[in-house]
Amino acid sequence: YTLTNADNNYEIIVDNGATAVSITVPNGLISKIGIGFTQKGTGDITFIASGTVINNPIGLQIKGQYYQTYLSQELSTNVFYLGGNTKT
Repeated sequence: YTLTNADNNYEIIVDNGATAVSITVPNGLISKIGIGFTQKGTGDITFIASGTVINNPIGLQIKGQYYQTYLSQELSTNVFYLGGNTKT
């Protein structure tokens, strides 16, 4: 799935079953976009930067089933922060 401006201020519940999925964070999103994520399935969910930078001290995957993360943008830059429950 590739994020769009329409996702701003929403929580996306990812019901992926046992299938691994990627969430692409593209450049050009609106300024200060913020999006929450909850993992419903058991397959890995990985965030992928596309012309952007995603900062997180641990890793760019949601930790597992029923864990949550939040993606926020630094002002109008292409720098994002992935907070919450992540893993490598």
